[in-house]
Amino acid sequence: MRTDSLEWLKDFLDVVGECWSKRSGVDISIIAGLLPDQNKRLRSPADLALDSGISEQLKDICLAMGFDVRSQILFQALTTLQPAERFSFLSEMITQAIATKISEDEVIGRAIKRLDDELPEDEECDASTLKVQKASIRLLNYLWYSKGKDGDSIAKKVALISSSNRAVRWSHDRLMMAPISYWHEAARPFAHAYPPHRVLGSIYAEQEEQEGIAVVSPLVEWNIAIADPLTSDTPVELKDRRLAAISSGDTTGVTVKNEKFSQIALLQPELFNRCQEGIDEARALLGLVLCHIAPHDPNWTKAKSVMGRKRHEDFAVTLQGALWLADLRFRLWVPVPGEDGKLVQMSANASTLKNILDPKWLEKNDSAIQLLSEWFGFDELELRLLGVAPDENKRQELRDGLAKLVEFGGADPELRLLPGVRGRARFLPARREERGHRRQRGRPRRGPTQELAPAHVQARPSLGWVSQHAPSFGFERRFKGLAITG
Repeated sequence: MRTDSLEWLKDFLDVVGECWSKRSGVDISIIAGLLPDQNKRLRSPADLALDSGISEQLKDICLAMGFDVRSQILFQALTTLQPAERFSFLSEMITQAIATKISEDEVIGRAIKRLDDELPEDEECDASTLKVQKASIRLLNYLWYSKGKDGDSIAKKVALISSSNRAVRWSHDRLMMAPISYWHEAARPFAHAYPPHRVLGSIYAEQEEQEGIAVVSPLVEWNIAIADPLTSDTPVELKDRRLAAISSGDTTGVTVKNEKFSQIALLQPELFNRCQEGIDEARALLGLVLCHIAPHDPNWTKAKSVMGRKRHEDFAVTLQGALWLADLRFRLWVPVPGEDGKLVQMSANASTLKNILDPKWLEKNDSAIQLLSEWFGFDELELRLLGVAPDENKRQELRDGLAKLVEFGGADPELRLLPGVRGRARFLPARREERGHRRQRGRPRRGPTQELAPAHVQARPSLGWVSQHAPSFGFERRFKGLAITG
């Protein structure tokens, strides 16, 4: 609309307003099809509303999702007159002609309704709705910067896109996981443990990278999404087998309420239900626990004293600080083939977990070895062997070497030096060809700081190979005074 046209329209509407004022009557028909919307297209008063301060950014977001709010709002120049302008009746005339006002909250509500229509729940989000999907993310971003944490009740109504490319909705018992790229690096390889429809799609991360639209952190702040698989939980009450699984004492009849623990996000029931789908899903959960949760959550290694109730009286109990440990120990979640070939869910122990344990997870991972050996019945030595030598033949070589080490140290668990040998002595077991040569030459000369080994030690097999690999088992600290080569 040109400036001269706008001025002419203002003059005309001002005259109409003057006529209505002097005759004390309003005739809307005279201005039918003559009022411009914010796209500068002429419309009738019944088709328009007055703008109550809707931001241009929100209008752009609505347009991107196919909801043109500007087409429903009167052209703003007719309602924002300058004091110096001469139109005495225009403002009153506009108010009489258009009684409806539309607020920003109303526009947001209509935008959410539009998203519901374009992205039906549990329907696939394909390329045809990509603009709408991006607009939904921009709307969440706008809500954060315009309302902050107070916008949570509105944000929870916005359609979400899952990693399975389906539209989902938030609910109190249906929190979403943040996009996988936001998780701790150690957790990402095990995303298969999570149902895809409970993980936000990569489009949220892409929008932030490509357009600088940050929305994942707001979703976490609004309690719509969980940032990482390692999280926390405060159960209303903890009792029975679940309580006993992380307690060192007798917890019969004890109930603990409202205590905060570390937890694996969505572990119960979503991840456990996911394990029923197959062995790969259960293996992913175990990998997540061993490679991310155990190394990065110190709570499972720490005991804390909390106050529970038993027979209406206070009762002190000592618990580990990780609720996920309790759930993994007492629930049935490990799939094991049954007699009919179908998978049966069993409790987690060395017998059931060994079939889904990947040796790579144990390499340089003391936390995983400690967790499995202390809480799930694994033998620590077997785990360490498995961690350094996944190949069975290589592990057998290690066992043979350890047998020689035990032969050398006897039943002493600390593998102390044998009697008659002073600390820091250096033993060089003779090779066969050298032993015969020494017999001919006689006893070798003793150096100023060197003692010969007793004959019974020299006669033992060479331990050079064991010495070379001993650090892998953490034995080096026990050989502080003895170097063995061969």
